[in-house]
Amino acid sequence: MSFSRIPLPITLLGHILMTSNTSAKVSGGTHKPWSPPLPPALRRRNPPRALPHHLPLAIDVEETTETRIQRLISENPVVIFSRSSCCMCHVMKHLLTSINVHPTVIQLDDHEIPALTAAGDVGVSAVGDSAPVVFIGGERVGGPESLVALHLSGHLVPKLIEAGALRKDSCSQ
Repeated sequence: MSFSRIPLPITLLGHILMTSNTSAKVSGGTHKPWSPPLPPALRRRNPPRALPHHLPLAIDVEETTETRIQRLISENPVVIFSRSSCCMCHVMKHLLTSINVHPTVIQLDDHEIPALTAAGDVGVSAVGDSAPVVFIGGERVGGPESLVALHLSGHLVPKLIEAGALRKDSCSQ
């Protein structure tokens, strides 16, 4: 049924269209169904937002680079250090998210890599040459080849469960 065939005054037609459940065009504009305005107290509030899948990391400005790296590795079950231009980081993130693990990804710029080479005791000494580097449960796994090899051998999921990054009942293997 087309509204253009009904010979009604535009005010009545506009009222019918405005109170219907669908959007409609009246005199060139799109009108949505009418709803009562919110009370002023509710209008001032921000709408609830979903939390991001990752929260900002707390950074102590007096903390040394080596201490910060060690803290990030020990506080997060899965950490990937990557250059922002590295495409292999996407491969590693995709592999981990496909098994329902959401890693903490630290994007490194080129000027930060020399500071990481001094952190040899942490195990990040070769980040400049082998980025991305993944740590699971505080232990250096290595790059994408090591992560894929661990997955194909069947040892990745148990390692993620042990690190607390994956629940035993949520994995399919």
